[in-house]
Order: sequence, then structure tokens, then C-alpha cells
Amino acid sequence: MRSRGWTFQWLAAGLFAAIVIAGVALAQTAAGSSLLRRAGLTDQPPRYTELAFAHPTLLPEKFPDGKFQIHAPFTLHNAEGRGYTYHWIVQEIDGSDATTVASGASHAAKNETFPVDPKLKLECKHAGRVKVVVRIQRPARSIGWWGDCLPKKLPGQARKSGRHGAAHGGNGQ
Repeated sequence: MRSRGWTFQWLAAGLFAAIVIAGVALAQTAAGSSLLRRAGLTDQPPRYTELAFAHPTLLPEKFPDGKFQIHAPFTLHNAEGRGYTYHWIVQEIDGSDATTVASGASHAAKNETFPVDPKLKLECKHAGRVKVVVRIQRPARSIGWWGDCLPKKLPGQARKSGRHGAAHGGNGQ
């Protein structure tokens, strides 16, 4: 009799383990996750928006004096759980002065990632650091980078080049 009791217990334990494994496997599928959410056993997935530069290592660190154009493509990923229209602006910030250099609106379907590549018209008015910032209004997100405005070249100012920084012109050396 004793071996029958153990056999039944092992069989019941094996059946229970198989049901648990099947439940865990089902929960990993979209249909299973949806079923668990409707039953109140799991939370809703988090809703969020991702904003990132498409090629952050290619953003310029030095800006020429005066007016110039650059591209600073960025991507938006909509994980808000529904279609969403993003209103974005790009600003050049020099000290306390902020100038809008590009703006637009882009619609994204649920779970869509899309690129935005505005042509940025910037201006360095003096030597120093400026910040370029991409902002979306709702949900509030921003990214940016710093760049150095190069000083103006004065007439007659020597240009340095070469390994030792020798000036061109002058005595021919």
C-alpha cells in the first residue's frame, strides 16, 4: 500500500509541475499576457516615449563662426499604448537666450519608432559654448548636446597647421 501512496503523490506533483510550466509558458505570449491583465493578475505595460539622437557620435562639437546649417537627426518611439502626435522644437541656447531653429509635428502609431531629420539653421555670434536642445511638449522630454563656437578669424591672423603649429606665410619657413 505504501508504494501506491508514493506513486499517487509523485503523479500529482508531476501534474502540478506540468500545469505550472504550461501557465508560465502561456503568460509569455501576447494572448496569455492579455488574459492575465484582464484577470487582474498583472499590471498594464508601462507607457512611455523614447527620444534619442539617431547618431549621437556624429553630432558636431565645434561650430563655425556666423550662420551655418547642420543635421541632427533624432528618433521618437511611441510606447504610449495608442497613436500619438508629437509636437517638437529644436532650440539653440546661448546663455539665457533660446532661439527656436526648427519645429514640427509628427504622428506615430502605437509602438511605432520613426526618424525626424530637421535642417537646423544655427548661428554663432561669439566664441563660447552653446547648447542645442530637442524638446517634445507632451509628454515632456528633451535631449541635447553642447558645442563650442569658434572665435572669429581676424584679418591677417595666422592659420596654424602642421605638427608643430607653424604659421603659413611670412618668412617661408
